[in-house]
Amino acid sequence: MKYFYLLLGFILLNGCVATIENTSRTSYVKENFNTSSIEKGGIALLPIVAGAGQESLRRPLGDSISYHIKQYKSADTKFFSYKKTAEILNTSGLTEKYQKLISAYKETAIIDKAIIKEMGDTLKVQYLLAVSLNEFNKTSELKRGIISGQLHTEKTVNVTAFAQIWDSNGDVVWEGEGSAKSSASGELNSVEENYDKYCGVAAQGLAEKIFNINKD
Repeated sequence: MKYFYLLLGFILLNGCVATIENTSRTSYVKENFNTSSIEKGGIALLPIVAGAGQESLRRPLGDSISYHIKQYKSADTKFFSYKKTAEILNTSGLTEKYQKLISAYKETAIIDKAIIKEMGDTLKVQYLLAVSLNEFNKTSELKRGIISGQLHTEKTVNVTAFAQIWDSNGDVVWEGEGSAKSSASGELNSVEENYDKYCGVAAQGLAEKIFNINKD
């Protein structure tokens, strides 16, 4: 009984840290595209696209996605991490064309087929994984309990990485997101604020969705 009260006291003093949930999903899969397609054609992760001031967030996400894809892909599947992809594009003089491709797609949602084919030929892969990082969001909101009527603070943290797989012919063959979320209510409960942990959950979720392929 003494240990029970010690444990209860520890919880009351330190509170509870909410679990980080994997909320990743698939939103589109082109007909006949599957894991065998990736295995046959190979895939390269493009440098992560992020807003200004997000360099410290972009790199951990890219590293984590690369790691988890390596865990899920078959041994025969050709794969380039975002670092290797960037290195090859740079040494091949394709950095400006890549930037033009991304900028044009952001503005028009149209993939420049000439550029993406050149990139695919240079990398010698059929598929390119494009990932865009949403901000690491932290919110705190005062709410009233439905039953108790008492005011409490609801804290939420989430990270989302929107992703598409582009065929080097210029088609979008898969679309989804890797996302992780944590929420807690009350003064004694808290949310994890370590970005790397959210990256790990979101990246694993994204890799699972890509190599499971099935639409949610």
